[in-house]
Amino acid sequence: MTLNVRTQTKDITVQHDKETMNIIFDVFQANPHLSISTDSPRISSVTTLRKDYIVSINNTSDSNKWSLNNIGKVKDMLNDTTINIDRNTGSVLYVQKITYADGRIDAEGQGSCKKIDTTKRLF
Repeated sequence: MTLNVRTQTKDITVQHDKETMNIIFDVFQANPHLSISTDSPRISSVTTLRKDYIVSINNTSDSNKWSLNNIGKVKDMLNDTTINIDRNTGSVLYVQKITYADGRIDAEGQGSCKKIDTTKRLF
């Protein structure tokens, strides 16, 4: 996945260089619940499970895609995160907007993934 991050404060906007990362997405689905997490601290997880800090959950997943949005609030910081995974093609879209008193951080990532074959061991 390639992640683009833009930081914007009241006085300055900084476009960071593209960063390419190998990320493992872990999708847990037990109807009606869905959670998508990663092994990267830079990528926020999303879930349909109620948490104290989550103020909005939007799950538009279907048999062809996982699509989940969470809006979370901690003090004066608002974190709006969406993860879309096309289950047929493996394409991934990640969008995060963090808004706080002095500005905002926008991160968008896109890439492709494949299912890990757990029957084959490398070691």
